[in-house]
Amino acid sequence: MTQSRSKTLIRVAVAMLLFGALPLFAGEVATANLDILGVALEVSRDPVTTGADIPASVQTIFGGKTNELAPAAPGFSAVGELTGPGIESPITLSAKPGWPIALPTLHDEGDYLLQNIRLVGPSGEFVQQAVPSIATINVTGVLQTRVKVRQLTPEELRARGITVDARNFEVYEYTFIFGVRGQEVEVPFPVIMDTRTRTFVPVEAPSPYKLPKLGIAPPPRFVPPGIESFDLSSGPGGPPEPEKRERDPRSRPTIPAALVVPTGFGVLHQFFAVILNVSNVAPTGSNIRLDSVSATINSPLEMKIAKTMPAVTIGKPVPIYDATTGATFLVAGGEGSAEWTLEALKAGTHTVSLDVRATYQNPGQQDLLLKGRVSTTIAVSDPRFQITFSHPDTVRQDEEYTSYAFITNLSGQTQHVELDTNYVPKCDAIAPQFSTTLICRVDDASNAKLDLEPGEMKTVPYKLRSQISGTVYAGAGSANDTALSVGVKLTMGVSESGIPLSPATLVMPYYSRFLSKEFVDANMQLLGLGYSLATAPLNQYTAKFPRVIKNDVWIRAQDIARAGQRIFIARHNLANSDPVENREPIMHLALDQLGNIERVDIASVVAQMREWDELRRAEKAGRRAGAAMARQLEANENGRTPKQFVDDFAAATSHRMPFLLALVHGAPVNGETRPYALWARGETSRGEVDVPAEA
Repeated sequence: MTQSRSKTLIRVAVAMLLFGALPLFAGEVATANLDILGVALEVSRDPVTTGADIPASVQTIFGGKTNELAPAAPGFSAVGELTGPGIESPITLSAKPGWPIALPTLHDEGDYLLQNIRLVGPSGEFVQQAVPSIATINVTGVLQTRVKVRQLTPEELRARGITVDARNFEVYEYTFIFGVRGQEVEVPFPVIMDTRTRTFVPVEAPSPYKLPKLGIAPPPRFVPPGIESFDLSSGPGGPPEPEKRERDPRSRPTIPAALVVPTGFGVLHQFFAVILNVSNVAPTGSNIRLDSVSATINSPLEMKIAKTMPAVTIGKPVPIYDATTGATFLVAGGEGSAEWTLEALKAGTHTVSLDVRATYQNPGQQDLLLKGRVSTTIAVSDPRFQITFSHPDTVRQDEEYTSYAFITNLSGQTQHVELDTNYVPKCDAIAPQFSTTLICRVDDASNAKLDLEPGEMKTVPYKLRSQISGTVYAGAGSANDTALSVGVKLTMGVSESGIPLSPATLVMPYYSRFLSKEFVDANMQLLGLGYSLATAPLNQYTAKFPRVIKNDVWIRAQDIARAGQRIFIARHNLANSDPVENREPIMHLALDQLGNIERVDIASVVAQMREWDELRRAEKAGRRAGAAMARQLEANENGRTPKQFVDDFAAATSHRMPFLLALVHGAPVNGETRPYALWARGETSRGEVDVPAEA
């Protein structure tokens, strides 16, 4: 016993010495508590639910703490793989241990899995598995739309301030109902129809509608659906002639309608569902009914019709039955639908149209045939690459302009792509097809051959000249495989009347023409790059870039258009650019592009567009856009001293959100492109800005 006890005391003494305590001598007894803390990686079990196109994150826990309170672990990362609808291959995401793992913007609804969440070391070596090692992300559709249509009574007309004679006019009110995160926004849209001419007259002062009260949080990031309007008009030959109307004074109905298109994009061999809903919105209890309602879809050969509901022979009209009774006619308040399932067989821009037919029946009135057509365009992307365009909306005769094509490699292998525009002749050449395209090439770049690494995007500019004044259009034609490359035929042209644009086309607004052409061209590269990312399918390569959405691009394009509109209003002569008239609009645009808000009272509820700023700072196209803005500020302040420039800038923008303006200037120094370097450092983040805009 004595010997055993001595050995125990010696072991305790050695242990105490190792931990820095005083040594124990024979006969002394001491105790100590040694707290050993296990640092483990956990994942929050709180459910993650978000809406389509709305960013979200999965919170990790490290050492029982989160975010700033989590223990520092330099070089270590929490890593996981994201899978789910629309993701072709798992996307690897990471964050510092204890911090949230940011998810890319997810476009498709459904359940996503962030799995195999683990702690890895500085060299990527596995350290430990997280508990739990999987997180479920549910993406729901936060945007829902409904349309209500009803005929207004004379009392309701007077209440809306509309003075019409109900014997001569029919007035309908469409109510577009948008639901975002449980809140509904009703937008009334009154329409007046002249019963004599069967034409629609827009109401000059529609009833105001109220939006939900805005909180302190910015609005959700979502892209509103497109709305295509059409009408069911009477007779196979259209509205009757005026002489016939005088002989037949009976009302010939024309029923307006609308189609809400939530998206216009797809991937090769993806299946699309085209759904048409038809309603008889006659007052309840009336004897008006729509009989023999049918619809025919017109799709190009590249869009294969795989199935129809109700089932009919491919190519035949699809009947629409009452959803409640199954009858072939719709009574007042009745609803029916038809559905087509299409498969995209070829990449490119395709137009799909619906022809709707119905028989209008009302006791005491001759049966009338109603017809209507609505068209929409769908851009189908090859899974290997994507093509988008940016260009102005209209051009004038003999005006030179630049159209940009953005090519993105979405595959995991290097791709060789050849773009063919040989059908667009050079401006000094004569070609038979010149009379149809009405545009010509200013430069010699007829073909472009590109080698694209996985995830790489390249810009191809086309300098063109128009022979007429009209609307510019561009589209991605068919993609043809060869043994070694992919050949893509691009469609570009100018139309006097305008044609449906591809949804993969970014069109610059009208007022942008009043800004410098060099400035607009530099920004079109950045806008086109952002638009290409916003419309590209999500995969492991595109997920590396900021997940901008189309609204981000539209807002920045509208900033440019607003500056052009201000110049348009200030100009005495639209043909002459005056630096004095351009000065204040350019100054405001410089702050708009940086996210500074002009109306201070709504600054807390305006989207901060962090993703767009990240893209602008990271890409060379953003640097070029910033340099172009600097050139505009210099041109509009030519001849004024730096102090006068700062005073002018402050006077023009003093009502906006607070901002810091610093200007470094001095005499030129030979051999130095940046003799007076300006840099800034955040005292909190310790981050530094020390790169010129041109770099």
